[in-house]
Amino acid sequence: RSSALCKRMQRPPGPKPHFLIGNMPLASRDPLTVMTRWAREYGDIFYYRAGWIHVYFFNRPDLIETVLVRNHSNLLKDQVVRNSRWFFGNGLLTSEGEEWKRQRRLAQPAFHRERVATYDTIMTNYAEQMLSHWRDGAIVDVHQEMMNLALRIVVRTLFGVEAGNANVRASFACGLHRNVFRCSTGEWRSEVNIAPGDRSAAAWSFRRTRASFTSSSLGPALGICNHE
Repeated sequence: RSSALCKRMQRPPGPKPHFLIGNMPLASRDPLTVMTRWAREYGDIFYYRAGWIHVYFFNRPDLIETVLVRNHSNLLKDQVVRNSRWFFGNGLLTSEGEEWKRQRRLAQPAFHRERVATYDTIMTNYAEQMLSHWRDGAIVDVHQEMMNLALRIVVRTLFGVEAGNANVRASFACGLHRNVFRCSTGEWRSEVNIAPGDRSAAAWSFRRTRASFTSSSLGPALGICNHE
């Protein structure tokens, strides 16, 4: 009986661990090649230990669906995610159970198949707009350009707001940055202040962006609300 129980509890096959550290595929030069080789050698489910972390690797879509969709209620998020709640708050990334279901339902419209299908057009148009301003021989800050491009795409696809104005993008980026990484406070804080009486187009667009953010599916999912 005892041996049968141990047999049922045996872990899947996997690479032999290296003494204390186990196996660190993500620290290798080519993690994908390492994972692919292990999948071929040990099958679609294999196990390895990375330091003190026990990792079970699933290499088939139906197996991944079983874990993440059909059987998610019987599983917990990993220890690293659970220990980061003090930093990220109890949002969609870190929550579990009924709270996760509630936040998942709030965020679901942004990832509807029909809505996602329109994202490629938005991404392509914004990328082409960015490239149209580049000139041969000009020095371009690629990092800043890509940051602006990513921000415009996120604001447009998730919130339906056009962040074309540089001040609006800066304001939104500062507010988003502070909220994502300080979402446990539950407050909207922006490093760029808009005067209450400012009726300019940039100010109006910023307020609309902020309102869309705090009332959209992503705001509650991150545990963010507007306390102004």
